[in-house]
Amino acid sequence: MDVPIGSITQDMIQRAINKEALTHAPKSVRNMHGLLSAVLKVYRPSFLLNTSLPQKVQPNLYIPTDDDVRILLQHAEHDNEMMLAILLAAFGPMRRSEICALESGDISGNIVHVQRALVLDENKNWIIKTTKSVAGTRYIPFPEFVIARMRGKTGRITELKPNQISDRFIDIQKATGLPHFRFHDLRHYCASIQHAM
Repeated sequence: MDVPIGSITQDMIQRAINKEALTHAPKSVRNMHGLLSAVLKVYRPSFLLNTSLPQKVQPNLYIPTDDDVRILLQHAEHDNEMMLAILLAAFGPMRRSEICALESGDISGNIVHVQRALVLDENKNWIIKTTKSVAGTRYIPFPEFVIARMRGKTGRITELKPNQISDRFIDIQKATGLPHFRFHDLRHYCASIQHAM
């Protein structure tokens, strides 16, 4: 809007948010409002926002079953890099970026120390950086059959990039005829198994 920041009113903000909510997802609208709120906090600190935001939508997550994971692993048998990626996500649970940055030196016995991630920088170059959050740096005990797959490897455990994991995962999934779910949902599978235990 071509409006001086000092002239913005709560009513103008509410009307703009209502308009954006017609064509954008609730999360996108909340992000828009968050940016505006941060700017106003700096340049109009006494202006208090009281905006009604669209209700959050509960995501419709598909949690893979034991059978789904077994079928994925059978189809990944010929692709050791994807086999490792699926095992690390389903029994870890590790993110794609963490899997791609994992090194042999991060493994001690059956414990994997997650401390790095492979991500794109602002110039679209792949770089290694620390994990997404402080809580992201963690030690994960893995079953012996997962650790056995990594024995003898030195340096990075996989040469795959996160986008390659996603692309190959989609190919494997199509070949299996399984219901569509994201690679990330293997982490939900892991969480559900751990919760059940």
